[in-house]
Amino acid sequence: MRFKQIVRFNWPFYAAALAVVAIAPVVIPRLPLVSWMKIPLYAATGLVAMWLVASLAASWIVYDRSRLMDWDWILQALGFHPASWINIHAGHDESTPALRALFSDAPGRVFDIYDPAEMTDPSIAKARTLARLQRGRHVQEAEPADYRRLPLPTGTIDAAMLLLSAHELRSDEARAALFTELRRVLGP
Repeated sequence: MRFKQIVRFNWPFYAAALAVVAIAPVVIPRLPLVSWMKIPLYAATGLVAMWLVASLAASWIVYDRSRLMDWDWILQALGFHPASWINIHAGHDESTPALRALFSDAPGRVFDIYDPAEMTDPSIAKARTLARLQRGRHVQEAEPADYRRLPLPTGTIDAAMLLLSAHELRSDEARAALFTELRRVLGP
């Protein structure tokens, strides 16, 4: 279940939210505040509870109940069979085996664009550790690459996949640099 991976990668956030939701109803009534001053604290606790439930539900629906992680929708979404393709990820790649099966007659390359200076989220480090542990089973080896300068000639790729990875670039400048570079390497 991929939902479990999401929780495992992000458990500190979920644990903190659960602690707030569990402890706040006990602590807030005991605070030496006028009753109306406690209302914002209860409201904040409610928002944390709502985020916790919504985040977990959305993760379960997207990753375990939808077709997203089956990868069978990719060819239909592309609308053509690429003669060459690349797959770009930030260290945890579950899509390359499916891409190699979908495009078995087309050469493909896999790039890991992880940049520790820009990708500081602890969940990325956990995902990368899991990927290293899984290597040799079904995870494909990726070429390390700078997303600003992919090691490809101009106009030589038919399709670029950024399946669940583009969001790891958190700044507008980084995303713009990646998409500018993709524009360079993609053919007409």
